[in-house]
Amino acid sequence: MEQVKIENSDFDRDDLSKNSVKKLKAMAKKLDSSITYKDLNVLKKEELINLVKKLSRRDR
Repeated sequence: MEQVKIENSDFDRDDLSKNSVKKLKAMAKKLDSSITYKDLNVLKKEELINLVKKLSRRDR
């Protein structure tokens, strides 16, 4: 998979929808390396946004 550069500003939880699906998948993978790309490929953009929000919470 092509490398996607992720900035800290990309994790702005209020507006994750501005990120591409590819970037959201990379963010989710960075937050939880146990998630496979196969698992991520079945998710829609809204589901990816919710997953990244869930994974980025400090109290998870």
